Amino acid sequence: MLAYQAELNRLTAAPVDLQPPPLVRRFETWWASLPQSTRVRPYSMEELEAALRAQGRHIGVMLAAKGWTRKRKWQGTTHYWRYWLPPSV
Repeated sequence: MLAYQAELNRLTAAPVDLQPPPLVRRFETWWASLPQSTRVRPYSMEELEAALRAQGRHIGVMLAAKGWTRKRKWQGTTHYWRYWLPPSV
């Protein structure tokens, strides 16, 4: 039991890194660089992947955590276009 308490004390005394992950920092930098007029439109995953230099599976999780919404625009019965909407839209 003493070893467990010592380990908990060691973990709580360790400095905590409060820096956001690199993908979040890149996203925030990219988003801040956009003019206000372009922040109210849909964004395709391909566009976000190119801007953030990351895979869509990582970007999608981050966007959902930030309140973005994923939508689909259907064309016909079989083809659709996926896009992401910022929380302000």
